[in-house]
Amino acid sequence: MHAFLYISLPAICLLCVFAVGELVVRNIRGRNVWLALIFFAFALVLLRAFLLFSGWMSAVPVLYESTIAVNFWIGPLIYFYLRDALGLTRVGDRPLRVNLRRMAPHFVPGLVVFLLVLPNTLQPADVIRERIAVGMQHFADAPNVMREDPYMLLTPLALVHVAVYLGLLVVAMLSLLNLESLRRQETVRAFLILTALALISTASAFTGIAAGLRAPVEFAIGLLALVAPLTYLFQKRYPDLFEVLEGLLRTEREKRARYLQSRLAGVDLEQLERRLSELMDGERVYRREDLSLPALAALLQTTPHRLSEYLNNHQQISFSEFVNRRRVEASRELLRTRPDQTVLSIAYDVGFNSKSAFNKAFVRYTGVSPTEFRKQTAGP
Repeated sequence: MHAFLYISLPAICLLCVFAVGELVVRNIRGRNVWLALIFFAFALVLLRAFLLFSGWMSAVPVLYESTIAVNFWIGPLIYFYLRDALGLTRVGDRPLRVNLRRMAPHFVPGLVVFLLVLPNTLQPADVIRERIAVGMQHFADAPNVMREDPYMLLTPLALVHVAVYLGLLVVAMLSLLNLESLRRQETVRAFLILTALALISTASAFTGIAAGLRAPVEFAIGLLALVAPLTYLFQKRYPDLFEVLEGLLRTEREKRARYLQSRLAGVDLEQLERRLSELMDGERVYRREDLSLPALAALLQTTPHRLSEYLNNHQQISFSEFVNRRRVEASRELLRTRPDQTVLSIAYDVGFNSKSAFNKAFVRYTGVSPTEFRKQTAGP
């Protein structure tokens, strides 16, 4: 068994744990559900590939073709996850409810494939084992196997399907972001690196299947086993990843739309600023963990686009930076005046949803960690 296959089993277990972890978080959101489904889908894809190339698929023949459809669902799952994470699930100023009629076309190919292979899945186990043996002959100098079993074409077709979604994602990102953004924003580079690794894995698998070579396919399996856990770790390393991306994308879109009339035309900026101060200083809405740009705009009785333009052009700050700076300012006072309260409790009180996000923001705006700040300001 190729060395790359050995990391598949631990990766599959980790993916399942990560998926469950997304479903048990506090204040679960749509993006948590999408991410959990993505992790489960990756786990199934890796499991099928591992069983097939380790020779153990014969022990569970029912999985041979029943899991092929999952490959056609990964692309759409990533698509809708990113739409939600980047705040793209909105039309104008009104929240966009889940629209099954718009989502369905993305998942139809996978459903069609599932129905197509269902009769094969219901065949006796011995028949399926024979088909598995014939299929693996493709990697043993038997190039005509695909002609004998057209169902084998579904796997490379699924890889093309995934590659199209990933490719469109990269093109869309690069078309909105300039080289300066890529140079300055570590989070953007991390996101593109993960996408590039997924594309390399997909291309390697497609090449191996098309040429009947095991090595490229097994390399792709190993690389894919690394991509999904890396995605989870990157999300923890950069808890504000999608807030940064959303801010960058919004800024670039607004720059390219300068020829349009300013959305702030006719808006009383002094009143907007006064009401914003009341919400932040008086009502302390920054303490809401789920505070978003649309939610704050609704409290201000304005639109997310106008609020974003006001913050970017008049305050010279993004929404996430504006809120996090207020949260850090509030936490500094609590760290000084409440020595018995834990750092984690203070982080939750001011609106952060994790200690890592709190620490990163605190260091960014103060230069020291919350614990170090508390020690420095502690009385004799």
